[in-house]
Amino acid sequence: MAEREDGIKAEDEANRPMRVKSLIDTIVENDALIQRPSLDSKVSTFLKHQRGEESYFAFGRKVGVSASTLFRIETGQQSITVGTLDRILEKLGLTITDVFYDI
Repeated sequence: MAEREDGIKAEDEANRPMRVKSLIDTIVENDALIQRPSLDSKVSTFLKHQRGEESYFAFGRKVGVSASTLFRIETGQQSITVGTLDRILEKLGLTITDVFYDI
């Protein structure tokens, strides 16, 4: 394989775009791994923690939301509205900072 004056082989130079793309893909993948959880994920985790072992039905009655809505929010099938989150927090005697304390 021919070598240029700067010591780089022609084959290495030809593969450079592929190596750069691979490096960029790796950086993007690694960045995705360290990103903070989404807001929906934070709310889901918070509600699961607050509900504990209580059934969806019992917890829903306590906070004024249907069991099916709670299930969909906790499983990521539905996003919660600000109004619904506010009502739930009010019923629990909590504030928005209790949900997003680490963001």
